[in-house]
Amino acid sequence: MRSINGVHTNPLLMVAENDPCVQLHASIFVIGESNCIRYINENVSAMDRLIPSCSNSIDDFIKCYSQADSAQHHLLLLDANLLVNPTETLPALISHLSASMFALILLVSDEEDDFIASCIALGVDDYHLVNRSVNLLTAKINAQFRRLQSASIASEQMQTYSTDKAKTLREQALAKDVFDRVTEKYHHELSLVNAWLSPAAVFNGDILLKAIMPNGGLIVLLGDFTGHGLTAAIGAMPLASSFYAMVAKGFTLRDIIHELNEKLYTLLPSHIFCCAAVVQFDFGHGTVDVWNGGLPDVVIQSNRRSEFTHVASSQLPLGVVENSHYPLQVSRLQVSEHDRVWLLSDGLLEAHNALGKSFGVDRFLAAVHESRHLQSPIAGVQSQFDCFCQHVDQADDVSLVQITMVSEMNFLALQPPLNHGQSADHPSAWCLSIKVYPASLKYSDPIPQLLHQLMVLPAMRRYNHYLFTVLTELYNNALDHGLLRLASDLKSGESGFDHFYKRRRRALADLDSGWIELSIDFNADKMGASLQLDVKDSGVGFDRSQLGFSENSSGVESDLNPHVQVHGRGIALVSSLCERLDYLGCGNHARAFMQLSF
Repeated sequence: MRSINGVHTNPLLMVAENDPCVQLHASIFVIGESNCIRYINENVSAMDRLIPSCSNSIDDFIKCYSQADSAQHHLLLLDANLLVNPTETLPALISHLSASMFALILLVSDEEDDFIASCIALGVDDYHLVNRSVNLLTAKINAQFRRLQSASIASEQMQTYSTDKAKTLREQALAKDVFDRVTEKYHHELSLVNAWLSPAAVFNGDILLKAIMPNGGLIVLLGDFTGHGLTAAIGAMPLASSFYAMVAKGFTLRDIIHELNEKLYTLLPSHIFCCAAVVQFDFGHGTVDVWNGGLPDVVIQSNRRSEFTHVASSQLPLGVVENSHYPLQVSRLQVSEHDRVWLLSDGLLEAHNALGKSFGVDRFLAAVHESRHLQSPIAGVQSQFDCFCQHVDQADDVSLVQITMVSEMNFLALQPPLNHGQSADHPSAWCLSIKVYPASLKYSDPIPQLLHQLMVLPAMRRYNHYLFTVLTELYNNALDHGLLRLASDLKSGESGFDHFYKRRRRALADLDSGWIELSIDFNADKMGASLQLDVKDSGVGFDRSQLGFSENSSGVESDLNPHVQVHGRGIALVSSLCERLDYLGCGNHARAFMQLSF
């Protein structure tokens, strides 16, 4: 037994052996007049239950309670005769008890219903008539301590949950920061790509990747990983790093998807995978290549007609099976300028309102149609989504991406211009050359391999797109027209390109001789830096005047004739990216000059 301000207290209440609560660390206080205190001491203490601390007034109790252990459970037996004005006294008393777990039992002499009801409304937990059986009071005391113990357990669980949640949020924020650092250097703000990502966690289970391809196109990937937060981060980081590395090296859409699938299949456990859709835009030919593995339909909205084209999922998500069981199905569609391509995750379609109704495909398409004339169509869809769901918390990430088709020239205008004529910091000179024969020409593209060697040099990375465009155009011309002897006019007409590429595949399969040589000469000093690109083939060449070249005084061909229309505009595009473009010899040797700055 100990004393607080002269008041006896016993901080350990031993409950009956047959009570479900074996032992509780607790204090019990009695506030009352002498008769009340005597009643408690004679009855409860006589049962070897406890020796309570007693106070004759509420003020004395407050002084005593302020020094008690707030971590304990506290039970207060209050004499109703001390409550002259319950509406003032009880709230003040309860505010002093709020720092700890407590229960308040009111001891009354008369069963006045209105008085007791008003006290319970003000925070009293129970009441006891002093002329009733002491066993009933003991039972009520035990019941209140059981309630306090349950509340204490719930409080500890909530504290543990809050601590774990805070730790998880910190870890997710760290994962997001690392992911942002991985993707930051590849980030391009393009007005034709608009996205709305509403994550269910700090680190989004949905992932959006977009990159300008070395050939001048655009590739966009929307992925939806199983889970959220750290579970999603496990797969998102290798997916993003592989995606950007493959795009920068100039690999094809099929190669990129196969690499991503193999990477995720190798690294991730079987229950983590990525539903994804990838769209590649060819602004020069007005086409989009679409691959869909597990996401809702990719929707292409026609600008001229009120109609939609759907590309449904045709394959398993990334990371489910190995590449040997993963044949790719890519859809190529012809699109017009200002057509819109929509990518979305299933979280948008499955989002529900307070009535449990899902947003669904029909509402989504209606929202897209009704928003078609808005300056920001995606904002219009988001507005209708919010209006439908009424801000009901969603269980899954919600992602929507809209890309507008533009002309090739408009897309080039969106990119940072090539900076000519500035000098390099350090003098250097090097040459890189490869020669490709039919065995390799049939099955591989040497341009990504060549660029990969160049991109090892950090200063060259900013020119990746321009180098890819120039080398690819000159290489394809050498292969198609130099070795395979295909005429450009085969591309004319609505089905011209299909006819051309069918002839190309047959001719390439039959090719058994010849070669193409590619070389890159780099020279830099304090006066400037230059790059000379040579592409030479073993073909018979061509009449250079047909392409608009004229002989200059030195015998080297230059200066494109602006009145000549060239199929695909490839030569004109190369010429616009270079300081100079020449065709040498019999026309089987192209040489391009580029000025660089670092």
